[in-house]
Amino acid sequence: MALEQLESVLGDGAKVLDVGSGSGYLTAVLAELVGGSGRVIGIERLQQLSEFGRRNVEKGNSDLLARLKFVYVRLLILFPDLEIFIEWKINENP
Repeated sequence: MALEQLESVLGDGAKVLDVGSGSGYLTAVLAELVGGSGRVIGIERLQQLSEFGRRNVEKGNSDLLARLKFVYVRLLILFPDLEIFIEWKINENP
């Protein structure tokens, strides 16, 4: 149902950020919806899941890898005593 609603707003050339891409299934479906000139970035906080998602898409339809990317992002935000500490680390899978 949610994908049916997205289909009406995501067309060829759209750009999508899939936060929590996990197995890569939804990321791959989104890559289909945005067409050949679209772009999808799947973000995952666990490096193993980011790699898992990419491998799944590679096995299922490697042509989609031309328009999608899986990224491992570690974001840690702490607010001890109202002092802010932010750690931002991005590793892109090749």
